[in-house]
This record gives sequence, C-alpha cells and structure tokens, in this order.
Amino acid sequence: MHLSPTARTACAALLTGLLVASPAVAPAAAHSPHQLNSTSHLAGDSDPQLAGSQEGTWMLGRSVDSILGPGQWYTAEEGRTWYGAYRTFPDEFAYCVDAGLKTPHTRHFDDDQEGEAITSAQSAWALDEHAQSESGHVQAALSALVRLDEDIPHRHQIPPGHPSDLGADFADTAAEFAAIEEDAELFAGPYTLSVDIRVRTFRALDRQADPPLHDEAMGSEAGSATKVAADEADAPSTDDASPLTSEFPVEAVVSLTSASGEPMTGHRVDVSATGARTAVDSVVTAEQPTVVALTDLDADSVTVDASAGDLPATTVELHRPRGLGSDRVQAVVTAGEPTSATAQAVYDRPPQPEETEPPRVEVPKPRPTTLPTPSPTPEPPAPTSEPEPSEEPAEEPSEEPSDEPSEEPEEPPTTAPPAPTEAPETPPAPDAPETPDAPESPDGTPDATEVPDETTAPGTPDATEAPPQTETPVTPHDAPRDTAEDEPVPTSLPRTGADSVMALGLAITLIAVGVAALTFTRRG
Repeated sequence: MHLSPTARTACAALLTGLLVASPAVAPAAAHSPHQLNSTSHLAGDSDPQLAGSQEGTWMLGRSVDSILGPGQWYTAEEGRTWYGAYRTFPDEFAYCVDAGLKTPHTRHFDDDQEGEAITSAQSAWALDEHAQSESGHVQAALSALVRLDEDIPHRHQIPPGHPSDLGADFADTAAEFAAIEEDAELFAGPYTLSVDIRVRTFRALDRQADPPLHDEAMGSEAGSATKVAADEADAPSTDDASPLTSEFPVEAVVSLTSASGEPMTGHRVDVSATGARTAVDSVVTAEQPTVVALTDLDADSVTVDASAGDLPATTVELHRPRGLGSDRVQAVVTAGEPTSATAQAVYDRPPQPEETEPPRVEVPKPRPTTLPTPSPTPEPPAPTSEPEPSEEPAEEPSEEPSDEPSEEPEEPPTTAPPAPTEAPETPPAPDAPETPDAPESPDGTPDATEVPDETTAPGTPDATEAPPQTETPVTPHDAPRDTAEDEPVPTSLPRTGADSVMALGLAITLIAVGVAALTFTRRG
C-alpha cells in the first residue's frame, strides 16, 4: 500500500497529537506528592485513593488501579510493592510471588489458565479459606504468606517482609497473618477419611434424641403426650430413622481428619454398603466420629464405602507470564483444585456356632460316711444241760447225809448251775471191817471229784425276766440243817459278770467238797 505525501503528513500529525494528549508521555504528572512519598496505603475496591503501580497509573490506555484488589502498599528502600490481591483473572484473586517486578496484567496470562500445581498445603488451605475475603488486612496477610512460602519459586527484587516487621500500618495485617498461619497448621491437608465397622456395644448409639419436654402450662394432656412420645422413643423402631439392628448389631464409624489429626467439621461424606443397608446415605462430619447403623444383612461379608469431596486444596496454582517483556513481569499464584478422600472397610461376620448339647456336669457323689460299727451284743449262752445221773451200783447206798452240810452260795448264780449228781444212799454201817469200795462209774459218767468246766457268764437278762431259781441239792434228812437264815435273793442281777463267775466257782467248789466228804464217809 502506497500513501501519498499528503496522507503521510496527516497520519504523522494525528499520531503526534495522540502522543501529546496521552499521560504516558509524562507519568510523573499522574502522581501526587503524597502518593510518591507515602510508605504504605491501604486500598480496596471502593477506595477512591488508589495507589499507583510500579509502571504508573496509565499503561497503553488502561488504568493500573483496575487490576488491584484489596490490600495495601509498602515502600521499601528498593522501591514500592503491593501487599494484596490482584485481579489478573476475572473469577478469582491472584497473589504475586516476585516482589519488585512489573504488575501482572491480564494480557500476560491470556493463554495460561491452568497453571502449574505446587504442593504447599498450608498456603493452599489459607487461599482456599480466605481468598474471597474483601478485607484489605486479610488479603495483605495472604500476600505476605505466599511471598514467604519457601515451597513456591520466587524472583524477588524487593525482599519480602513479615507483616509484624513492616511498621505500625501493618499491625492489623500482622494479627490476621498470625491467626491464618495458626489455623493452617491445624487444618491443612492432606486429609484422611476413615471408616471402621464395629460390633455395636451400646443400644443408646442407635436411639434418637428424647423428645423435648412440653411446657407445664399445656396441662395434663401435654404431659400424657410427652409420656407417650417418650415410650415410643424407648420402643424399638424399624424405620430408616431408627433402624432395628438386633439381628445384626454392627455399625460404621466415619471420621475425617487433617494432616495434624484435627477433626475436619462440616464436610459431607457419602456412605454406601454392600451386603447390608446403611441407615443414611450421607453424614456431615463433626468433632466426634459419626456413627452410621447397618441393617438388613444379606451376606456374611459387609463392605462399607465412604467418600468426601470438595475438601480444601493441598496445592497452589503457579501462573507464569508470557509474551514480550514477560521476564520482567511478576508470576502469580491462585488457590488449587479441591481435593477428595475415600475409604473402605470390610467386615466378615463370624460363623454361627453349631448347636451342641451343653456339657454334662457330673456331680460328684458324696462318699458314704463310715460310722463306727457297734459292738455286737453277746448272745446269751445256751443253757447248760444237766448231767445225767450216774447209774446206781447194785447196792443201794445209804441215804445218810454228809457230815458237813453243803453251804449255800452267798449270791445265786446268774444261771442255773448243773444239778449235782445224787450220791447213792449209804446202807447202815455193817459190822464188817471195811466197806467195799464203790464201783467205778461207767464210762461217760463224770467222777464225783471232777470239777465241771466253767461256763461263760451269760449276758444280763432283761429286768422283767424273773431270775431262775436255783435247785437246792438234795441232802440227807439226817444231815444237820443250817439254821442260818437264807440270804435274801437280790431283785436284780449284777450288772457285771465278774460276780456271777465268782459265785459259780464258789458253788462248784462247795459241791466238790461235799461230794468228797460223802465219799470219805463211805470209805470210813
């Protein structure tokens, strides 16, 4: 295209007029002495006195002040810098990371909206939580936090400073900085979502809250209604709000914590189960772990899945400038993408024990108590048979009584003594010189001088049994009679057998003496 000399002259004049009218030719005229000499200046969206940028108020027909967000200026020895947000992007605030370089205008970032993810959990949490604030002090604190973050690459031309070191004008900013930094240490990610399946141990965990008490002014009807409502709350229910879990008493426990272990409250967690049914589909996290009841078991294994989304970011997005002269333009960061967390738990139901008979408990049999054997009662001896009288010799003996009368025993024997053998009657003494000897007793007849065997003392007879009467031996009528009175017979027998034996022996002795005397008399 060829222009005529007249056209070229007209274009040159027009461009000259535009340059003369433009403030860019004299940038110092756009600044007042107050703005140039001030150390810091707080600015916001509605602040009429916006501070100038490093390049000046106007740059190619666009005001620099339109790109500044809430924040405040600070003038250091190296120059002036902006602690605050930039409106580099239309939908979110950005924060410079290269203090002292040129303003991050939008034209330097038109083709870069994604950015580079830089892992910095605390700065990411701070931007995610406070980037939408309209407070200049909060935005200045966020800008200082990003500049001081060593995880983010920097190209500082002016050394960054802590708000507490920037003077009295930054006192409020320093307070916000300390609060944000403390919270970031507690609540920054990465985040852990936990779900556990446990056997229910307390029935109260599955009960709804008791109904509120009614006002006493409502009368007896209100009191009755309250009682009915309380009874219904105590009774088991089978609806979704209060499921009955007696057949399968297990539950899922959901919790969400930060990297420091601090509970993250107010986040929605979706829960689902395989092999059972959850009482609710989602829960909101709180300070304490959230309990979800599991019902309707249809398998021996239960799997519970939990997921939480829209959690605070753990990275920041670094946006680098591009184009002509971008090496002298600041890079900026924005909040990263929200994160999510998932968890899964598996519970294998223990097998049911087989029904078996209860073990038989053998009760030990008591051993019989050995009682002392009582001493046997001695049986009374068989009565002694009376000896048969010996056969009398051919000659009848005289019936003369013996010279010595038989003495009666002092005490009658307990049993009847054997009757003495009757002595043959002795004939009157003839004139013959000698009386022939009496013939010997036949066999089986005991000798008169032979003492019969002693018998065992019998047992004590019953008191009601009358003692047997002792037969009085027959004595010759010529024998002198003992004039002594018979001793009285005792009414009862002695309790011991010694006296009976003694009396029996004495009686036998007397009988033997009498027989011997009788024999001697015959021989004489």
